[in-house]
Amino acid sequence: MARYFLTCWCVLTCSLQVFGQTPSYFLIGQTFHLKPIMSEQPDKILWKHNGKKLVEFNGKEEHVYGQHQHRATLDWITAELNITHVRYEDTGVYELDASNSNMVYQFFYRLQVIGKVSKPTITCTVRKGDSDESGPEATLTCSAESTRSESLVKYEWQSGGNVVPGQKLTIPLGDEHDNQIHTCRVNNPLSNEVETFTARSCYSDGGLSVGLVVGIVVVVLIILSVVLGILFCKRARKGCFAKTSKGDVEKQTPRGKEQDKKKKIFHEENLKLLTVGDSGGKKPKWPPSPLGQFYSPDLPNVTSGEKSHTEEGHVKRRVSEIEKQSTGDFSLVSTPA
Repeated sequence: MARYFLTCWCVLTCSLQVFGQTPSYFLIGQTFHLKPIMSEQPDKILWKHNGKKLVEFNGKEEHVYGQHQHRATLDWITAELNITHVRYEDTGVYELDASNSNMVYQFFYRLQVIGKVSKPTITCTVRKGDSDESGPEATLTCSAESTRSESLVKYEWQSGGNVVPGQKLTIPLGDEHDNQIHTCRVNNPLSNEVETFTARSCYSDGGLSVGLVVGIVVVVLIILSVVLGILFCKRARKGCFAKTSKGDVEKQTPRGKEQDKKKKIFHEENLKLLTVGDSGGKKPKWPPSPLGQFYSPDLPNVTSGEKSHTEEGHVKRRVSEIEKQSTGDFSLVSTPA
C-alpha cells in the first residue's frame, strides 16, 4: 500500500514539473532521441505519448502502436526512444515507465515540433507629415508565412544601429533618409530569416515622388504635342511629308502661273516660225532677241540657196532660244554676224 501511494505521489509531482518546464524543440522532418538515465537495466519498458501507448517491451518482444509504427525504435537495454521524420502530431508529453525486480523508473519529457520560418516580406505605407513635423514618414510592416508554431515567431528591426522589437517600424522619408537601409529579422527557437528594405522603395510601393511625377507629366505632354502636330499637318496640308517637285511648287505660286503664261506665248511663236514655208513667200517678222535686236533672214553675200539654208538655220536657232526662254533660261544670245 505504501508503495502504491509513493508511486501516485511521484506521478503527480512529475506531472506538475513537466507542464511547468520549457519544452524541447525539434524541426519537422528531423529525428529526436529521448534517453533516460537509469542505474540498472530494466526488465519492462513502456513509452506513452499524451497518455497513449507508443511502444512497449515486456522482456521478450516489442510492440509499436498507432502513428509511430515504422518510425519508432526502442533500445531494450537503455530504454532510449528514437522517432524519425517527426510531425506536428508528435508534439506533446512523453512518459516512460520502466522497472526491474529492484527499481521503478519514471520519466517525463515535453516536446514541441516546429517548422522553419519563411523568408519575410516588407511592405511600406507612406503617410504625409503634419505641419508641425519635419517631413513625411512611412510605416514598414514585416510579415512571414504563418505556421502552427506562430506563437514562437518573433520579429525585430535593425535600423540606424538600433534594435526595435515588433513587426512594424516607423521611419522618416526625404533627402538623406531615402538611402537608409532597414533590416527585419524573423526567428523562432530553431531558425531565422532576414530581409532588407531601402527607404526610397516606399515611393514605388506607396506612391510616387514629386520629381518622378513631374518627369512623367513632361514626357506625356511632349508625346501628345508630337502626335497632335502630325495630325494637324496631315489635315492642313495633305502632302506635309511627301516630296514635292520643283514644277509643283512653281504651280502653287504666282511666279509659277506667270511662267506657264510665257511658255504658252513662246510655244505659239515657235509654231509660226515652223510654218515659215507656208507664209506665201512673205518674210516672217522675227521676234526681238533678249538684247532688243532683230534677226534678219537677209544676209550679205549669200546666194538664194545659201539664203534658204541660212534662214532654216536661223529658225532652228530661234526655236532653241525660245525653248530655253520657256524653261526659264534667259541667258544672252549673241547676234549672228
